[in-house]
Amino acid sequence: TEAQLGELKRHLEGDSLDAKRERARVEKHQLELDRLGATLKQVEAYNEDMKGEIAVTRRAAYAAESHVQKLEREKMEQDLRIDAVQENIKVGEGGRPGHAR
Repeated sequence: TEAQLGELKRHLEGDSLDAKRERARVEKHQLELDRLGATLKQVEAYNEDMKGEIAVTRRAAYAAESHVQKLEREKMEQDLRIDAVQENIKVGEGGRPGHAR
């Protein structure tokens, strides 16, 4: 009985030590999991920020493209008007020798 009691105490102490080691291991893994969770949240926030930045950049690019197309149309219209004026000048000069404009 005394021997059995001593055996049970040793067994209990061994189990207690195993439990402490397991608890320490679980705490270590929980800390790592918490760190990974925090990192994941940061990455997700960064991704959301990037999506917003990309959307803003895309809208700016579309606006710039639209503006460039408008300028190109205006330049083409201006070129056509210049061509028409030059043609009128040639016709006017061809019909009246000696009269320069």
